[in-house]
Amino acid sequence: MYPKISAIIPVYNASKFLPALIGKIIKQTFKDWELILVDDGSSDDSLAICEKKASFENRIRVFYQSNQGPSVARNLGIESARGEWITFIDSDDDIFDSFFELIYKATNDDVDLVYAGYLIKSKNDITIYTYQTQTYIGIEQIKTVIAKTEILQRCSPWGKLFRRKILLENNVRFNPKLWHSEDRLFLYNYLLYINGIATTSVLGYIYDSSTVTSLKNKKNSVEMILYRQKSIQDAAIKLSDFYHLNSEDFYHLGKHLIVLLLSATEGIYYQLGNNKDSLNKQISLYNDLFVNKDFDGLINLKLYEQLSKDNILMKYLIKKQFKQINNKLSMIDFKIKINNFIHKFIVKEKNIQLLNNIIYLN
Repeated sequence: MYPKISAIIPVYNASKFLPALIGKIIKQTFKDWELILVDDGSSDDSLAICEKKASFENRIRVFYQSNQGPSVARNLGIESARGEWITFIDSDDDIFDSFFELIYKATNDDVDLVYAGYLIKSKNDITIYTYQTQTYIGIEQIKTVIAKTEILQRCSPWGKLFRRKILLENNVRFNPKLWHSEDRLFLYNYLLYINGIATTSVLGYIYDSSTVTSLKNKKNSVEMILYRQKSIQDAAIKLSDFYHLNSEDFYHLGKHLIVLLLSATEGIYYQLGNNKDSLNKQISLYNDLFVNKDFDGLINLKLYEQLSKDNILMKYLIKKQFKQINNKLSMIDFKIKINNFIHKFIVKEKNIQLLNNIIYLN
């Protein structure tokens, strides 16, 4: 008899956190679960701790791989899982004793994705994120929850239930090339195959932002930043087309894409600066990012202040209105495709105020 829930934990040098976290899972009020621990080539005692816990609890299974990152570890967990539902837990986070029970109560035959409330714990503060207890069945209702709530921004794999059958049948996996935003890409892809979403007001997961592990801290090269942008924006366009989103529906989807674009340009700026590349190369790369006539009109929308804050290079390029395009980086076989969304916002729908809201509410 297979379990209802498979909990997957990618593990890397987490010996400090594992005993308490595994103990919380064993104490869950909901008992029909299995725990899959995937050690990602830890150099501390993590693997030994996992194996010791598994020797006393037959619902725990342990897998080992050479260090390949959390996406590969999570994918191994998906392929090894036997439960009807899959949930992901980071090894340095925490859960309430009733987490599995409360989130499973939100499931039914029409629901394929469940969101639970969660806490984010920092060194000095705790922030609570929760939802209305609600179900959204069918394309039109899912379109509504995408357009009217924050679910697309809350894209981390933890604090959710995914139906294993959908993951396997549609080959939905984490992209191992990405060290950032792989969870967003995973969610966007998964949303293409579901029939219903359930959100619940109950709190079950505790994300600890104060801990420093390889799962939460990775530096990206310029190439990876560009690759991330293309992957996420292509997936977002596919998602918007699938659910027939119009300009008003784009709010939450477009809002985060703008933020990602800004963070990508900042990341590229500092990467190139750290590598002591010439100013000309930095300028050519920024020009390559923003080769799009629609951006000329954004200065009137006060995007200038948003982009150029504390960034002399960005200020210079915006004043030039991105017209002096340098193709020195032509070896990159793609361009950032944010203009697809900008086009829908500005050209097709003429919804200037909506874009202003997206810029200022990030």
